[in-house]
Amino acid sequence: MEKVVEVINKHGKRVYLTKERYKHILSHPQMHNQLESIKQALQSPTTVRHDEGNRKIAYFYKYFKERDKREAYLFVSVKYLN
Repeated sequence: MEKVVEVINKHGKRVYLTKERYKHILSHPQMHNQLESIKQALQSPTTVRHDEGNRKIAYFYKYFKERDKREAYLFVSVKYLN
């Protein structure tokens, strides 16, 4: 499993992005060149929510006021493995 990036998130947990998941992210054209924004969303999110059915899944949202209104929020989902 090759890692593209690894950060410590807002809650002090180590989170990494695999090459496979990054390839999926890049299937969305608006996500090209957004790796730094993904890191920011994990490290200093505007808000974090947890999946109601699975506490191992968290949703990180980051608001970027300088972006177009339709793309101002970045959503990053994380699944904790342990």
